[in-house]
Amino acid sequence: MVDDNQETLAGLNDFLSNKKYEVTTAPDGLESLEIFEANQDGFDLVITDVVMPNIGGIGVITIIKQKVLTCR
Repeated sequence: MVDDNQETLAGLNDFLSNKKYEVTTAPDGLESLEIFEANQDGFDLVITDVVMPNIGGIGVITIIKQKVLTCR
């Protein structure tokens, strides 16, 4: 989950964790891409804010999609 608003990030993290989901969070798009690169198992779902500094949500999803498609 990626969001530059810490309250939103914490709230969604708590909600999903309480539902027994394994959650990884990032405070911005750039860090989310670093986490994605470092995680060899990948992720089943990416939830991202659209408007963020550095790299917005659309950019994050576009880059992740390209990386996933090239790995197939």
